[in-house]
Amino acid sequence: MNFNKLFVFVALALAVCIGQSEAGWLKKIGKKIERVGQH
Repeated sequence: MNFNKLFVFVALALAVCIGQSEAGWLKKIGKKIERVGQH
């Protein structure tokens, strides 16, 4: 049980960190796509 709880906690922490970093990357990529789309 302890291992499962620890695994879930770590997975959630990684998901939050990855989610935040991906959100930033998606915004940057979105701007690049918009620029390319305009041309």
